[in-house]
Amino acid sequence: MKKIQYILIFFLFVVFLTPSISFASWWNPFSWFENEIKTEILLENSSSTESIILETETKSNWWNPFNWNKKENNIKQEITTTAEEIIPGKETLEETTNKLEENEKTALESETAKAEAEKYKLEVEKTRLEEMERAKQANAIRVETRAQVEVKEEENKNTTGVLPSDSIVEINEETEDDRRSKEIEALASNKSVIAIDDFLGNPNLETLKVFCKKAKTLDGTSIIEKLNEDRTIIVKSPVTLYDEMESLCDIALNVTKEYSEHGSRKGETYLVGDRFEWSKYNDNMLLKFSDGEDDDIRIAKIEYNTAIQELKDYNLFAYHKNLGHVREKGISIENVAYDILEYRDEVNVSSKGALGLLKYLHENIVIPEEWFRLRREQFRDNL
Repeated sequence: MKKIQYILIFFLFVVFLTPSISFASWWNPFSWFENEIKTEILLENSSSTESIILETETKSNWWNPFNWNKKENNIKQEITTTAEEIIPGKETLEETTNKLEENEKTALESETAKAEAEKYKLEVEKTRLEEMERAKQANAIRVETRAQVEVKEEENKNTTGVLPSDSIVEINEETEDDRRSKEIEALASNKSVIAIDDFLGNPNLETLKVFCKKAKTLDGTSIIEKLNEDRTIIVKSPVTLYDEMESLCDIALNVTKEYSEHGSRKGETYLVGDRFEWSKYNDNMLLKFSDGEDDDIRIAKIEYNTAIQELKDYNLFAYHKNLGHVREKGISIENVAYDILEYRDEVNVSSKGALGLLKYLHENIVIPEEWFRLRREQFRDNL
C-alpha cells in the first residue's frame, strides 16, 4: 500500500512540479480559465471624443473561494486608478483648446490687418489715379488755351480793331526784324557809335589817333556825378568817350604823364607811348625751343606762343617794350621775350621773376579792336 502511495506522490511531483521549474504555464490547470478583461472609458469634450481602453489582468481563480470577491474589487481599483491618471490629460486638452482658440483669434486679427492694408493701398492708388487724371485735364486745358491764344494772336496780327468810340486803328505786332531795324537806326544816328565804326572799318594806328582826338567831344556810356561850375551843387554828367578809353588813347597819342606821387621819381614826367611798340602778328614772333632747357622755361614759352597765336585775327596791337634789358625803339616782341630770359642769367635774376615778366608781357598786350567792340556793345545795351 505504501508503495502505491510513493508511486502516486512521484507521479504528482513529475506532473506538477517539473513543468513549474521549466517556467511553463500550460500545465497550470488553474490558469486555463483566466480571461483578459478590457474596460472602455469614454472621455467627452466639446470638439472630439476619445476612447481609452484600460487593460487589466485578473486571474479567474474560480476554484478559490477566497478570491471570488477580490476580482470585482481589483477591477474597480484599476478603473479608479486609471481615471485618476486620465484627469491631468483632461486639463491638457482644455489648455490645448484655449491655445487653438487664441491662435484662431490671432489669425483672424492678422487677416483683418491684411485686409485693412489692402484697402489702404487701393485708396492710395485710387487717389493717385484721380490726381493724374486731374493733371491730365489741366494740361489739356492749358494746351487748348495756348492754342486758342495763338490762333487769336494770329487773327489779330496785321488786322484792324474797332474801339468803343468806333475809331478804327491798325494793330501791328512788332517783329524781331522791326526791333533790329530800330536798333540799327538808333546806333547809326549816334555820333559815338559812328566814330567807333569808322575805326573798326579800317583799324590802324592813324585811324586810332583820329578817333582819340574826336572822342574828347563824344559822349560815352557812363554817367558820373560832379560839381557844377559854381561848385555849389552836384550834377550828373555823362563822361566822354575819351575818358572811357583813356588808357588806350594815351598810348596812341603818346600823352605825357607824371610819375606816381608815391614813387621815387615824383614830379618827373614820361611819355606813355614810348613804353609801347605797335605791331601786327607774324610767325617770327613765336619763341623757339632749345634742347636742354628747363621745364619751367619750356612751359613759359608754350604759354607765350599760345597767346601770340591768338593775335592772328587782329590788325593792330601794342606790347610793353621796357620789360627786358634792351629798350631800344622798334624792338620786336619776340626779342623782348628772349631778352627777358637772357637778362635773367646776366644779372642773376631768379627764374621765377623772369618767367613772371614773360607772362606779364603776353597777358598785358593792348588790342584796340577788342576795346572798340566792347564799347559798341555797351552802347547797344543802353538802348
